[in-house]
Amino acid sequence: MRTYDTLRRQSDFARLYRHGRRCAQESLLVYAVRGPAARGARVGIAVSKSIGKAVSRNRVRRRIQNTLDALRFGDTGGYDILVVAKPGAAERSYLDFAAQLRTALSGVIERAA
Repeated sequence: MRTYDTLRRQSDFARLYRHGRRCAQESLLVYAVRGPAARGARVGIAVSKSIGKAVSRNRVRRRIQNTLDALRFGDTGGYDILVVAKPGAAERSYLDFAAQLRTALSGVIERAA
């Protein structure tokens, strides 16, 4: 079960691209904006066709979701997060990818606070 809500509207994605704090790693970018503390965390995931075919894109998306679930990210509350996978993300091992996501999240949340 997800501990966070999902960003779905294009306007939310655009707001994160424009105003979000950014943290880059080798295989992903993370944007964050601080929202109302009363609202829980919301996450958007963007995996483009440059990652590969649908199987590869879905695998990357599931890795991101599983890592966020393992971190219990939704309990932090009040953040809108956008995770953008870069080309080469599908070739990374799960542990390496998860470590990069953890590092990027901690860096971007410190800046957005």
